[in-house]
Amino acid sequence: MPAHTSAFRTSRRISRRGALAGIGAAVLGIAVSRVPAAHAVDFPPGDPHNRFVDVDGAFNIRDVGGWNASGGTIAPRVFYRGGALGWVSDAGLTQLSALKLAVNVNFLSRGEMEKSKPDRLPKGVRTISAPVEHPGGSNSHSGGIDASKPDPAVLAKFRDYVTLKEAHVSFGLAVREIAALGGRPFYLHCSSGTYRTGWATAVLMTILGVDRDQVNEEFLLSNLAFGATYAWTEYLDTAFEQIGESFGSFDGYLAKGLGVSDADRGRLRKALTA
Repeated sequence: MPAHTSAFRTSRRISRRGALAGIGAAVLGIAVSRVPAAHAVDFPPGDPHNRFVDVDGAFNIRDVGGWNASGGTIAPRVFYRGGALGWVSDAGLTQLSALKLAVNVNFLSRGEMEKSKPDRLPKGVRTISAPVEHPGGSNSHSGGIDASKPDPAVLAKFRDYVTLKEAHVSFGLAVREIAALGGRPFYLHCSSGTYRTGWATAVLMTILGVDRDQVNEEFLLSNLAFGATYAWTEYLDTAFEQIGESFGSFDGYLAKGLGVSDADRGRLRKALTA
């Protein structure tokens, strides 16, 4: 079976998804809360589960290709996102090799990297460390809260992604490095691939001209991986609203915050749309 097919196509894999969801929940530090039916969204044509990539020992990996962008769609099998790769098995390493990655962008904080197993990658994949810290040193979900609604602590994180200088440096580095790849495949990750990776993905999709409804839908796919609601569109809303307050516009955020030039944006659109 090709490496980019659904991780959940058989009952065995569905069962395994539950185990991996437990790992992802532990990473975020909260108990699983099942996805409310009212929180469902209309996905693009086709089963959204088919966006997920099966890599044994990893979590929440998916292909961001296929969403409608300016002048076409995001190219498939180029733009991948997901969780950390420290627990990838030998079989998973073979599956990861099939993605033909050129670059692995790691958003884990310095403290997380000291405590975590290093990413297990195929030979030749270059890692870009782009640490995104959070005041107080925590990037997990706050504990003891009502997981049926957005977490105020996570809303604060998404504001920080826009306002903190170090976040500017890391997210800007990631965008510029991806622009320089010339369309070679890359992978973005944090711990579970939900928040920091989700914001970086939203930024790249917006640069490519994907509308906000689709950016939101892609963000919410993490809830399928968890089988629980950890991603809320309110988190992205908060970050985009903060962009307006801090920079006046998304263009201002790219130029003044992330140091992303018009040339970088042009290279991204040429390389990542088909």
